[in-house]
Amino acid sequence: MAKVVAISGSGRSGSTLLGIILSQPEGVFNLGQMRDLWSAWSVDAPCSCGRTLKTCSIYGDLVPRVLDAAGFADAMAVHKAQSSFRKAAERSADWSDPTARRSLAEAHSRFLSALQLLLQGITERTGATLFVDSSKSPEIALAFDLMRDVDLYVINLLRDPRAVACSWFRKKPDHFAVLRNMRTWAARQTRLSDWGAAQPGRFLSLRYEEYAARPRETLVAVADVTGLGRIDSLFEDEARIMLSWQSQHLFPPANETVLAERKHDVVIRPAETWKAPENRWLHRIARVGTWPIGHRLYPDPA
Repeated sequence: MAKVVAISGSGRSGSTLLGIILSQPEGVFNLGQMRDLWSAWSVDAPCSCGRTLKTCSIYGDLVPRVLDAAGFADAMAVHKAQSSFRKAAERSADWSDPTARRSLAEAHSRFLSALQLLLQGITERTGATLFVDSSKSPEIALAFDLMRDVDLYVINLLRDPRAVACSWFRKKPDHFAVLRNMRTWAARQTRLSDWGAAQPGRFLSLRYEEYAARPRETLVAVADVTGLGRIDSLFEDEARIMLSWQSQHLFPPANETVLAERKHDVVIRPAETWKAPENRWLHRIARVGTWPIGHRLYPDPA
């Protein structure tokens, strides 16, 4: 039985670093943004191990084996099947309904089979039975949940949508793109709220603000609750953590700064620049794009 801890929620919320931290214990493998593996493979994207995905010691000859066993012509065919699954999942009203789940699993069995074969292959190579996925898309978490012999735990990573809007704008200064991202934030939080309410024992809400303000206390508790192992020994003090990249095999579009720097000595601090007055228009876009759930989850002024 494999255990998958899926980090779901919005981009620009610290998920890449969180995945690296939670995958430090022995026996835990960081899948990164598994949602993007198939498209990244098709362009032979760089891997954080120092190679490319097609020469990576984990994915190098594993992906072709998975494609052959699952009956896919190439990696982009899996990516298309994944897109089809995500669209069907988005249309499904209740992810806890047995009939809806069975229908999704049957209709998209080849995609789910490819994902399961990938997990089995990584287990054979690494001995890992615990996995962390930081795809953030709730549909990918659902895919893991529909697979045989997978025990799913979901971390709903929340960050103030006004902060998320400012972070997206720094990456891509386009107000319409920010609005689309805010609508995605709202849609995912609505979905996660409904799905989590139906099975609360497998869901954990983690606010970026708490994680950044009290890293050691918060993340040690998260690792303990999710069963990923003890990480308290990694911390030098409340905010400083020592990381190993030895077993990390991450690929774009995971946070480009984190991948470029590959820091071993990391100090976690809250990012507060988004609160500056000059960002007020982005704050308003965030409020409009995430209404009403954004205001309900983050009612306080910036």
